[in-house]
Amino acid sequence: MSLAQQRLRARYGASGGALPEAACSQLIEQLLDHRSVRAYLPDPVGDDMLTAIIAAAQSAASSSNLQAWSVVAVRDPATRAALAECAGGQTHVRDAPLQLVWLA
Repeated sequence: MSLAQQRLRARYGASGGALPEAACSQLIEQLLDHRSVRAYLPDPVGDDMLTAIIAAAQSAASSSNLQAWSVVAVRDPATRAALAECAGGQTHVRDAPLQLVWLA
């Protein structure tokens, strides 16, 4: 069983089906292995790191390279708490030292 098949089974169990071997690749393996972690260190995010994060986001592909968005960096705990409530009471929104609010 290929690594992609193993990851598909780990994610979806036996009912997840099988991939044809021709569809298995390192990219598919990486995508099947993706996880989101919503537990953050309390360490502040410095301005240099914030600049790098936004520069990386601006480098992502977009339709016609319009970059039709703005971003608001939220560090204030009270504002993060209000955002957390707007997001259905998600504690990771409240607890992260920085929230980036994307406006499209």
